[in-house]
Amino acid sequence: MPTLEERYPKEITDLSLVELKKFLAWCKSRIRKTVPVIGGWAVYAYAPKTGSIDIDIAIDKVDEPPIKGFFKENGFKRKEDEPNVYFKEITTAAGRTETIHYDVFYSDHVFKIREASISFNLLDRYSQEISLEAQPMRVPTKELLLILKVAAYRDREDNARMGHFRRPPGERERLESKIEKDKADIRNLFETAPDQKRINDLLEKTGFKQAYTQSLKELGIIKTQSKTITGNASIAKAEEPKDPR
Repeated sequence: MPTLEERYPKEITDLSLVELKKFLAWCKSRIRKTVPVIGGWAVYAYAPKTGSIDIDIAIDKVDEPPIKGFFKENGFKRKEDEPNVYFKEITTAAGRTETIHYDVFYSDHVFKIREASISFNLLDRYSQEISLEAQPMRVPTKELLLILKVAAYRDREDNARMGHFRRPPGERERLESKIEKDKADIRNLFETAPDQKRINDLLEKTGFKQAYTQSLKELGIIKTQSKTITGNASIAKAEEPKDPR
């Protein structure tokens, strides 16, 4: 099985980063706002280890027409079977060809996963502007981003378990790559020490606690044990994250 570095070679992720920075600069000059970046590049902003190939953004519907113009100007085409996905083939200096995707979500999108409903409206409250190589970029807080990444992992892993071998080989490999990247992103986010109380608050808001806990147990990130913790002058029992390193 290919390693994560083989699935996401730096020569490809560097080209994706160039495309992202171009988009961020365009947003600043043309629509005068920072559009939230919510996927692997948001994780990279907090934990700059493995870059991403695809770019995930959450846009207001009012900004869709000019953003479509950006895609057209920069050679991205709309996928016929996925109207919110735009793609462009790139070629590295070594001659390798890869496809970069923009996955476009609306800011009022609700991600349904098992019993949970994770509204992207949470970005209004749980996001912040940071700098990615001198370009301003809005990203979810570490806590919301962690929940979004675990939700993506849970959704893809569930899909992989249902009819995985009926998928065409290329689609199957892409799904496997996404799952491995989700795992790495989740572990990298835990190393940034997200606030557990904020995570718990978001899990309550979204109804995602059960699936979140199951997912982290599958990944070996948490273990169930009684541990007394002190926070905000209260004592509680908690599931303690293991050191993911």
